Amino acid sequence: MPPDAGPSVVIELVDAGYATSVPAGDEQIERHPSRHAVIPKVRAQLRRVADDLFTPHTVPIGPYHHDAGSWLLTQEKKWAVDDLERRGVDMSALKQMLHRLQSSARGYYTHMHGDHAMDSDEFCSMLLHDGCYLLGFFVDYDESQQPTGIGSPSSNDRQNIGSSDNTVVRDILYLLENQIPLFVILEIFECSRAQGEETPALKCIAGPVEEVLQKQLYISKKCRTPSSPTHHLLDLVYSYLTSRQEEEEPTSTVREDTPTGWCCWRRATEYHRRYAHLVYSYLAPQQQQQEPTSTVQEDPPTGRWRRATEYRRYADLLFKPRAFDAGDEWTILAVRLHGRTLSIPHLRIDSHTWTLLRNLMALEEHMEARPVTAYCYFLSQVACTAEDVELLRSAKVIEHFLGSDKSAAQGFAGLCNGVALDIDRLERNYLKPMWHGMEKRCGVRAHNFKGFFREKYCSNVFYPVVFFIAFIVFGCQVVQSIYAVIAYHKPNSSH
Repeated sequence: MPPDAGPSVVIELVDAGYATSVPAGDEQIERHPSRHAVIPKVRAQLRRVADDLFTPHTVPIGPYHHDAGSWLLTQEKKWAVDDLERRGVDMSALKQMLHRLQSSARGYYTHMHGDHAMDSDEFCSMLLHDGCYLLGFFVDYDESQQPTGIGSPSSNDRQNIGSSDNTVVRDILYLLENQIPLFVILEIFECSRAQGEETPALKCIAGPVEEVLQKQLYISKKCRTPSSPTHHLLDLVYSYLTSRQEEEEPTSTVREDTPTGWCCWRRATEYHRRYAHLVYSYLAPQQQQQEPTSTVQEDPPTGRWRRATEYRRYADLLFKPRAFDAGDEWTILAVRLHGRTLSIPHLRIDSHTWTLLRNLMALEEHMEARPVTAYCYFLSQVACTAEDVELLRSAKVIEHFLGSDKSAAQGFAGLCNGVALDIDRLERNYLKPMWHGMEKRCGVRAHNFKGFFREKYCSNVFYPVVFFIAFIVFGCQVVQSIYAVIAYHKPNSSH
């Protein structure tokens, strides 16, 4: 469509329960297998904000960045294919298999046209070379099965994904556009695996990915079973980060069925209240009929998160890193409010943190639930200034390796630029009840006073010591005054 052709028309493509909207002129011949199984192009609005966060630096994978690779990378991909052939893999059968699967693989991509158009042979060659290259980062082959050819390095010379360069990990795992369907990698692995190997193919790929996320403290050390189906490597990362959505613990530690005096008294008053309401309904039927039939009130609208320093000042909130037992399963999304304590799992921030979170939010735009987006909304508004980052860093909630707190705050503040989220829908914003609980605390004057007092007079260790000494002196003066009054009214009889 020409640039001046006016506004584009949205066309709906529906197949097997999946619907996608594309501008006119971007119609796809392929139909996507499901809403979740899509490798889309990132929206132009997101790219204009931070194009570098969606672009591979050293390892382009897939059709969207096929022409961006260097000569050396192209040679490394060819060597990866040659390694499989030297291990005795029937390359003719492998290529035929990829030709049979290319229709399904094309269905994963939403923009296989224009600059990204590829014929059948070119597309299958891309799948073969990228799949073999990626497989070398996840599978360690037996040295006895890989004679080294002249001029081509062994695939074991390449490091495992867990010990690879951070830029390689970023390009392979964290970029939404830089993916090929995971089933292609698994099929190539099945063709190349040794006979008698019983380890599931998905586990061989998912294990190193899990180790990477554990080293970077995104998930707990507890081993997980990779979810199925998983459609590409970033989707695998997403499945680990969202593997456990914990329910909020009750704020009261007294159970309703505990036989305590308080519970018994509460049950008795509840029975009396119900009995009184029943009597009132018989004595005043006319007034009862005039009352509205529906007493259900809608929840108040959800608003913007306050800054961390504002929650400390107005809600008397205490920020703490959430503690877990050794065998607990958790992710960075497990934020919890308990009383006046906001527990947040420790987040380690480096140069690739924004890349991962940005691409996960772009992936969630094709899903119903959006926990990562809700988590990023929370962080981007709570830690948007250097003062807030300093507070969270001193509380050991976050740890960053950037130049300054101001740099970290700028990264948080711009994290959700161009991203939209329906914050009033609980199925999309899992932190909605927490926002209302924290906002309610901000409206209580007692919390306002205590938060102001703690911030002004208890922010330094020296102040509590001074207050303690002053309290002791004041107590001594009170005791001295009492004894003076007693001595005045009851003088010593010996005098």
